[in-house]
Amino acid sequence: MARVDISQWAKKAELSLEEAARGITLKLFSSVIMDTRVDTGRMRGNWQASIGSPRANETDSKDPAGQSTVQQMSATVRSGTLNIMTNNVPYAPYWEQHDGMIAKNMARINRIVREEVAKAK
Repeated sequence: MARVDISQWAKKAELSLEEAARGITLKLFSSVIMDTRVDTGRMRGNWQASIGSPRANETDSKDPAGQSTVQQMSATVRSGTLNIMTNNVPYAPYWEQHDGMIAKNMARINRIVREEVAKAK
């Protein structure tokens, strides 16, 4: 009877799942950031990622292009944890209700998951 060591395959599969989970979170968060309307860039620059509990503060950041905010998200987001995205500017809820930058990306989540899982294979 032949013996098969699947430990290497299991390690690779776990890594791929971890990569996919992080990729899904980053894609969702970055899509919300880039779908956030821009005047001065204050609302786009105030998206913050945290682990375990939401941030309660606003930042002074103005990021009209969104790239700096996406990079900060990327540095914070971890797989296997509760990643939270927060925007504490007082008018963010109004614009979410009007533009739906979070809602429309949640509606795309199945596509985002399929894309990220395919990348991790």
